[in-house]
Amino acid sequence: MNHYTYEIKFENGMKYLGVRSCKCAISDDIYTGSSKLIPPELYGTCQKTILGIFDTRIEAQEDEILRHAKLDVARNPEYYNGINAKSTGFSPIGLTKERSKRVKLRAEKFRAYRGENRTEAQKKADKALSVYKGVKNHAKGNSGIDNHQFKSWYYITPKGEYVEIDSIPIRQYCELPECPKGFKATRIYERISTCAHQPFIRGPLKGYVFGYVHTKPDYITQDSINLVYKMSEHLLIPDFHKMKMTRTKNLISNITGKK
Repeated sequence: MNHYTYEIKFENGMKYLGVRSCKCAISDDIYTGSSKLIPPELYGTCQKTILGIFDTRIEAQEDEILRHAKLDVARNPEYYNGINAKSTGFSPIGLTKERSKRVKLRAEKFRAYRGENRTEAQKKADKALSVYKGVKNHAKGNSGIDNHQFKSWYYITPKGEYVEIDSIPIRQYCELPECPKGFKATRIYERISTCAHQPFIRGPLKGYVFGYVHTKPDYITQDSINLVYKMSEHLLIPDFHKMKMTRTKNLISNITGKK
């Protein structure tokens, strides 16, 4: 592989300085750069000059860096280079030439759709957005006792233990050492928001039930849970998950009546 730095001079007097690696002989390499800032029609009459030949790509890049810095090609009006090469990449100051073109084109594009020039579809969308109030997130925006952080909540373990929490928000409770394994605040909040008082049927929280106390059905109590477990020792209880009579392991699911 051959490595070299080069300079291309165009018919309009502008120049471009770069680095190149090729497998062929340097004298046979017809590469003349790929900058998008150079008008394609100028390549037909450009003149390429080899500035330096090196054993490694790194050495060639270092030479390019020194030449870019010395000539400041990013700001130099005689060069098409949009950026100054650096050892770790490229200098952002050189984006000025290219950025100015992009900004101008973008401004012209948006200007074409202002005021009465907007299409009927855009005007219809503008009207819809003017009356759109967004979707309320029930977990946010509430103050005082309406804030979810202040609401008493409960959970039921897969073994039928009813635990009521009235002093610690869910997120803080999940950070306590005594918090049951697998509890994750985001999952619990999501469950309460979508399927409160219904058990998880899969995952690390399988069999657990969560909900706020003020919305809890009256029949979900420790006494009713104990009664179901006691009855299960003597009676066949319908398993809603399997739809057959059995001494089900899903007692909590049967209490809520939901899968």
